[in-house]
Amino acid sequence: MEALRYSLFAPSAVTVFMVFGCAHAMSEMVKPRYAAKDDNGKPLLVHPYEPWNAPTDNPKYKEMCDTAFRAFKMFENVKEWTFMALPPMWVFAIYGGDLPYVTDTIMDGMILSSGALYMVANYWYTKGYISAPENRLEGFKLRRKVT
Repeated sequence: MEALRYSLFAPSAVTVFMVFGCAHAMSEMVKPRYAAKDDNGKPLLVHPYEPWNAPTDNPKYKEMCDTAFRAFKMFENVKEWTFMALPPMWVFAIYGGDLPYVTDTIMDGMILSSGALYMVANYWYTKGYISAPENRLEGFKLRRKVT
């Protein structure tokens, strides 16, 4: 049992960090949404969130609604990528030791380092996409390469 616990530490740690990254993206998503208020302090974006009903006809509120919609798309993308990246990481963690010249130490190092790079890329993607759509590419490209 101890050997199993040791061999699954790296992928388990990366899984936890990837899920926390998803939770971080969710917390970043809600900030612009709840900050979008009209002059009377009334929320512009009601529950349930319907971006197609956002009051973008008024130029005064358009930027706030656009930022909230970008944040929503960013979270959906982070969520999708997280749950597409987890299974291959676990497959590698379980079967990667059968590759020639790959020891458990090398495999754990590869899993932990790729998980750390994935988290950094996700953070860059999250911050970049909320600020402007073209700023998401650096984080997106790094995340794609890591996966």
